[in-house]
Amino acid sequence: VTEVLKIIKEKVNKVNNYKADFTLRIMEKADNEMFMKGNILYKHEDKLKIELRIPNVPYATQLTISDGKTMWQYLPSLKVASRIDLGYLKEKFGNEYFTYAKEDISKPLKDAEESSIKYLGNEKIGEEECFVLEAHKRPSFFKT
Repeated sequence: VTEVLKIIKEKVNKVNNYKADFTLRIMEKADNEMFMKGNILYKHEDKLKIELRIPNVPYATQLTISDGKTMWQYLPSLKVASRIDLGYLKEKFGNEYFTYAKEDISKPLKDAEESSIKYLGNEKIGEEECFVLEAHKRPSFFKT
């Protein structure tokens, strides 16, 4: 896993912009899972757009857009938007946590239990050879 993350970090440090489609598999328990699909657009240094949806549930869509200073979240079915002042949060909690900068490859895995990260192999998507990783969420401070 360490070697794979090192290779990913080297590649990420060369990327200024990217676009990806993704699928999230969320498992509360072994017999209870949910899938979400989406796409992400990132532009160096801090611009981001994410569309997230639950397949076959037309009203379950969320759009997130950020210029690095302000983040907007929009729920089209409810016609509700929220504005988050990232400048304020960076000031209060530190710039490292509220940034999408490429230097920190651990961001996609920041909520994962480090010992649970496993390299499952490679998978070809289109013309690109991709790493497949699996991880389990780190226990939360908060009870749900």
